[in-house]
Amino acid sequence: MKLHGSRLCWVMGALILAAGLATPAHAQEDKDGTGRVWGNYHVDQSIEVGWRGKSFSGNNDVYDTFVNLGQGFRLFNETLEMRSLNHHGGLFDNLYMSNFGYGGDPNDVSMLRVSKNAWYDFSGTFRRDRNMWNYDLLANPLNPATSTPAIFIGFSPHGVDLTRRMSDVRFTLAPQSPVRLRLGYSRNNNEGPSLSTYHQGTEALLFQDFKVTTNAYQAGVDFKVIPRTNFSFDEFLNWYKGDTSWGDHNLTYQLANGQLVDLGVSWDTANSSPCKIPFSNSTTKPPTAASNCNAFTNYIRSAPTRTYYPTEQVTFQSNYFKNVDMSGRLMYSSADARVMNYDELFQGFESRSLATQLSTAGNAAINRTSVSADYALTASITSKLRLVDEFRFIYFRIPGQNQLSTTALFATNMLTAPIVFNPATCPAPYTAATCPTHSSSSEADASTAVSSLFLGQDSKYNTLELEYDFSKHFGGRLGYRYRHRTIDQRDVELNTSTYDPILATRSCSASLVGSNGSCTTSSSSSDSFETLINEDSLLAGVWVRPIDGLRLTYDQEILYADNTFTRVSPRQSQHYKFRGEYKPRPWLSMNSTLNIYEARNNVSEIDHLEHTRSYGYNLTLAPQDTWSFDIGYNYTGIFSQTDICFIFGSGAPPAGFPVCPIAGSAATLQGLSVYNNLLNYGYADFMIKPQKRVTLRMGYAIDSITGNTLILNPNSPPGPLNYNYHRPYGAIDVDASKRVTLKAYWGDYDYNEKDNPVDYIGHRSFRGNLVNLSLRYAF
Repeated sequence: MKLHGSRLCWVMGALILAAGLATPAHAQEDKDGTGRVWGNYHVDQSIEVGWRGKSFSGNNDVYDTFVNLGQGFRLFNETLEMRSLNHHGGLFDNLYMSNFGYGGDPNDVSMLRVSKNAWYDFSGTFRRDRNMWNYDLLANPLNPATSTPAIFIGFSPHGVDLTRRMSDVRFTLAPQSPVRLRLGYSRNNNEGPSLSTYHQGTEALLFQDFKVTTNAYQAGVDFKVIPRTNFSFDEFLNWYKGDTSWGDHNLTYQLANGQLVDLGVSWDTANSSPCKIPFSNSTTKPPTAASNCNAFTNYIRSAPTRTYYPTEQVTFQSNYFKNVDMSGRLMYSSADARVMNYDELFQGFESRSLATQLSTAGNAAINRTSVSADYALTASITSKLRLVDEFRFIYFRIPGQNQLSTTALFATNMLTAPIVFNPATCPAPYTAATCPTHSSSSEADASTAVSSLFLGQDSKYNTLELEYDFSKHFGGRLGYRYRHRTIDQRDVELNTSTYDPILATRSCSASLVGSNGSCTTSSSSSDSFETLINEDSLLAGVWVRPIDGLRLTYDQEILYADNTFTRVSPRQSQHYKFRGEYKPRPWLSMNSTLNIYEARNNVSEIDHLEHTRSYGYNLTLAPQDTWSFDIGYNYTGIFSQTDICFIFGSGAPPAGFPVCPIAGSAATLQGLSVYNNLLNYGYADFMIKPQKRVTLRMGYAIDSITGNTLILNPNSPPGPLNYNYHRPYGAIDVDASKRVTLKAYWGDYDYNEKDNPVDYIGHRSFRGNLVNLSLRYAF
């Protein structure tokens, strides 16, 4: 059953119509004035509609990335709630419907919940999100101003403008019976225009027609045939369809023969990107590009992907035995993914290899088998002492195979037609003008690659803790966690390459050269790695309640691992958490948190260190219905450093910079990659009712970010590592009558990147003021 937004509205309308047919045509106002009695139902309805105005200055793309609220008429909110007075309604006993965001907002939501006592529960939602992302530093080549010409890219080459539509329905039959049936369906469709890039000599800007759909079905049954015990079985079926395609629509220049061409988005002519002298004639419209530049005249790619993902799950929860609580889950899934018709075509010119056309086609198949199990037990040994044990097992294996075939054509430039080898026109010694042209970097004229990859993991861990309450004011826990992982990687590759005589003399032994001078070679390689990791963790925690209303808790985990799978995985880590809650009065509460995480993988040539430290505090005051106050502050500090290797250029490394020990190139350096980000967030909200019918609200929130990182490109600004984001607001609600409320809201969004003395692509700061004027009618 596919239930899109329009269909969901039809269902809502049908249910409301059914309720109307099942009740009298007249309604009476409820005695308390909060709704109406409509036959056997208490009915509350409200609708809020109005206008949003917008005043804006600055970078509109970044505003749409962060806020994306425009002006116009809006449905701010609409609700309908119907409750049967005696649980003997017609088709339903309870109905709740809500809609908001319609009229132009990026998030539109409709919700419906319907139930009939002891018979069924139904819920349905539809949501449409418009996701715009165009933060211009993302994937930006940051072209230098010294390039001739200097081409600045003022947008993100990986920007998106996607629309996601999500529908979800859930139905439970006989929800209060010992055996109940559950059904569900979800659909997620995400599509729209977006951008990507592809490198072949130069960095081409591609139009990415993003299109992904997922359909998920669920059927489950619950059994409560044993006292205080519930068993459940669920079947999940997921279908994924990926039909994203790519194409070069950025052919903004021309060749001397009129052929349109794309020189890419990466411009640094001093380093031959796309070449030293890009134009043979810059006065034409469009400018005429040099035929020996790295360029694209055509690029298309498609990779239709289909994935089928069934999952079976068995769960239980029980406190059948006295002083013992248990729960468990067993899950099995096996997914198959297929790419049946991968197709890629590049046409243009790559100066390094002299390639003018590369055509690749093939297919891929992947399987993922996963088994996981969880079991948890809490045994109350005495009224003060508890034993808590949790065991988890996760096993998966992902074998995959792919086969790709590539054919290549070569020429000296884009205006010269490529020549296919023919022994009749290209005799030995293969130096005639009618012979194909290659360079020392040219790849094979035809090749086939078959790969078989495997990734598997077997993970088991157990957590055992003892909890003891020394008194009603003090308690603690002490525990141990052990985790063992076996990660298995395998890679087998078979390659067959065919070379025409020009390349055969370089790439083939004499025994492989055929009578026409060409040759075909075959090669294979295989790798197999097994990584064993054992982790031990010490767990501890205490809680203190010295007085009523005050509770303090502290928890920690100290971990040691004898191996790692990635460079940034920790060998040692410490995690400390503190939380304080104080509520001396019902109208006064204070909360504070502290969270510290330290980790390291300080082995040779990695030297990874990281920490995350956060602190938070908030105070809430609401002594009367006429006013309230809420204030809070949070600090988060993120730091990491890791040894890395990076390309310095074609020259010798500067004095004092060590050569990377694993790259094997004199122009490759070893350095320390550092990332440091400090976030200060604060907010304050205040509400006051100066008169019975007037409510005033005002507040302010700020994000203040400072930080630094290793910047290898001198044109890169700090960007999101240094900014202030202010968001003050104010609102007033006036109850014009018992059912009518006039509302006004003002909000300011002020994003300001700071400390950018040099920014080659322009600042991303913006300021937007929004004003909402609306009317809420309750009936």
